[in-house]
Amino acid sequence: MTLSVGQVLQNRYRVTSLLGQGGMGAVYRAWDARLEISVALKEMVPQPGLDPQTLAQLRRQFQQEATVLARLHHPNLVRVTDFFEEGGNAYLVMDFVEGESLEEIIARMGALDEKQVLIWAQQLLDALAYCHARGVIHRDIKPQNVIINPDGQAVLVDFGLVKLWNPNDPRTRTAMRGMGTPEYAPPEQYDVQGAHTDPRSDIYSLGATLYHALTGQSPPTATMRIANPALFSPPRTVNPAISPTTEAAILRATELPVERRFANAMEMAAALRGEEVPSPPPVVPHGVTRVMGSRATVATPPPTAAPPRRRRRFPVWGWIVGGLVLLLLGAVLAMLALPGVWRSLNLARATATASAVTEVVATDTPTPSPSATATDTATPTATATPTATPTPKPTSTPKGPTPTDTPTATTGPTPTPKTTATPVAAKPTNTPRPTSPPASNALIDFEQWGTWKRGDQPYGELVQSSEQVHTGNYAAKLSYNFPNVQDDFVVFIHPVALAGKPNYIGVWVYGDGSGHFLNAWIWDSQGEIWSVGLGKVGGTGWRQMSGLIDASRPWPSGHISGPDNGVIDYPIKFYALVLDRPGSGPQSGQIYLDDLSAWQGSAPTPTAPAAPGPTATSQPVQPPSGQVGQIVYTIKADDAYYLATTDPSWSQGQIIGPAAYEYSTCSGGSTATTLDGRTYNLYYGSRCAIGYPKDCPSPDGQYKVLIWYDANGYSLSLYRADDTLDHFVYQGDLNVDEPILWPPDSTYFYFTINHTLHRAPVANAGYEPVLPTAYEPYFSPDGTQILYMQPVGTVGAYAIWVANADGSNAHPVTNAPTTYKLCARWRY
Repeated sequence: MTLSVGQVLQNRYRVTSLLGQGGMGAVYRAWDARLEISVALKEMVPQPGLDPQTLAQLRRQFQQEATVLARLHHPNLVRVTDFFEEGGNAYLVMDFVEGESLEEIIARMGALDEKQVLIWAQQLLDALAYCHARGVIHRDIKPQNVIINPDGQAVLVDFGLVKLWNPNDPRTRTAMRGMGTPEYAPPEQYDVQGAHTDPRSDIYSLGATLYHALTGQSPPTATMRIANPALFSPPRTVNPAISPTTEAAILRATELPVERRFANAMEMAAALRGEEVPSPPPVVPHGVTRVMGSRATVATPPPTAAPPRRRRRFPVWGWIVGGLVLLLLGAVLAMLALPGVWRSLNLARATATASAVTEVVATDTPTPSPSATATDTATPTATATPTATPTPKPTSTPKGPTPTDTPTATTGPTPTPKTTATPVAAKPTNTPRPTSPPASNALIDFEQWGTWKRGDQPYGELVQSSEQVHTGNYAAKLSYNFPNVQDDFVVFIHPVALAGKPNYIGVWVYGDGSGHFLNAWIWDSQGEIWSVGLGKVGGTGWRQMSGLIDASRPWPSGHISGPDNGVIDYPIKFYALVLDRPGSGPQSGQIYLDDLSAWQGSAPTPTAPAAPGPTATSQPVQPPSGQVGQIVYTIKADDAYYLATTDPSWSQGQIIGPAAYEYSTCSGGSTATTLDGRTYNLYYGSRCAIGYPKDCPSPDGQYKVLIWYDANGYSLSLYRADDTLDHFVYQGDLNVDEPILWPPDSTYFYFTINHTLHRAPVANAGYEPVLPTAYEPYFSPDGTQILYMQPVGTVGAYAIWVANADGSNAHPVTNAPTTYKLCARWRY
């Protein structure tokens, strides 16, 4: 142990215990004095006698691992929060939580319950799909590296063999060299060049891990299987309780030929759910030539008088010797692994930001090496939609069905909504999580118009239209023209019976950016009308808006009319669509609707419209020569880093001077320093990373946001300091890559859905979009402005923007679309 209990690193991390140790280093539990939480410290200790060049390479690889992992935010992945060097060693800082490895659970319980293992498998496959989409391959999936946390969630940890993968470039880079653990490593991973693994290698390792979890015994190594295929027993021969569907998925995942495995993680997840997936290519026997675009033909040697004696392509003894050599090599590598050191690592969730972002500013700065990532370049709009506390709108008294009536498809009441609603905290519930139904199975697809009827409020029209269509030939066009305040909503009725017990309803919407509430009304078997809030209407571009059918949901969901027994009584039917202006926002406009569906499960991830990027201003405001503005950021040109500066009153930045990355604005520290010693204080403000369960207190200490997560997504509720619920705010998807923000005056808190920044007032319920596309938002020290980043140009670069706290006056403060900017921060 190189660190002792009580030792403090970076004047911040105090070591409290050793979690595990191996040949390359150790992992410790430590106390973060700044955030007042426990963290895990991963230490790289260089082996004695290494030459300086090798030592420098190992440190670069370790920092590369930190950079890669810091960009991964997913609830089933461990999160890296810091990287630093001290005392000649390098350290990663990660979230910490108590948990038990899958390896330990198997050792304690033997073969595990298939239903539970499949739940974990779906979580891990979702995490792998997330990693693979961002060019990251784990390369060491095994029971030891799967932690089951106290919430029962599977967390994938230990990216020590992480590999950066580009499908268009076979020259991939491995952050920390290694070949994984033999029982779980695919055969291609033993290639010493390390250039032949891809996401299907992780598929193999996860399949082998599931094999171990369901049978209680680890599978034979790939080299043993090559030497003696009979050593591999199908899972059901070991544990007959395993279903044929699960066995078939494991067998395909652990195929030795790469091309016969699942193509990706989502394909394997579908197979484990029993869904149909593309079949693997057929096995081509020796002597058969496969010709692209034609039938296979038998390859026969040319006739000769005395054909030569045929020889094996590779002798059997060669396979055996080669297998033993690889097995020995794998055993040596396994001895170098860190056994059991990842017991207690936490997780976080989010979308990843652009990788390897680098940039240069101004014409006299070094020339960067741009990447080939394409981004949009159109100019975005940034207008805030003010909000008010909405109340349900009254309609005429219904002539409704009696309690013994059941819904029909042709008649129904004109409801009188309640005028008050008590917010109810959305306590997490565990529900199945299937995907939403395809558009072809939509309850209402608007291809056949039917009998839509407007309610008592004559403030809109719903007509069939082909102007904007999600699927098919027609959608519905909803035009509205509301009065100022009274009755600023409109109802469109079209009763349709719903089979089964759906608990979600949704519709695809092409919005107008109004921020008006869109609700669905359903009618239950006891004659009650219930509202299901689908969310606020966003901007242009199709996205699915959906809501939970639940009697306990707060407004704009909840009881509308009829006898209120507090329960939604099935069978139910869809009754109406309602567009409701929340007392402010545009009084006239139009939106399009398509493919209304109802289903059992949890809401699908909404699809947001593509975020346009900024363009350069027509008359750039030149920064005063040599002046340092209120904003400091980092740029990268090739392998060099520089500090740069801009200001809310400028439209381009300027270089301050060269800097080391670990002392730049990206270091996570309170200062940034140039190589010549100029230091600038950085302001972070009140920020809370997304986690659960987690409290995010306001700066004045009067409120806190409770963050929770379950199968229905994240929920945000506002509590007072004495732990009493004030009101429920939101439930659904969050961009966990961005934190909860509080301005200094504590009047609002801000959160991000996809990449749209929203704010919620503490004075009343509701929330509103503020900025349509905002990466890394930060409040200014006085709370009047927000600093954020947006994609720009065609090389994967970002521009720095500033807007008022309400989203108004959004404008770029840099204008170099072909250079890379990192970690924009306010000066303090």
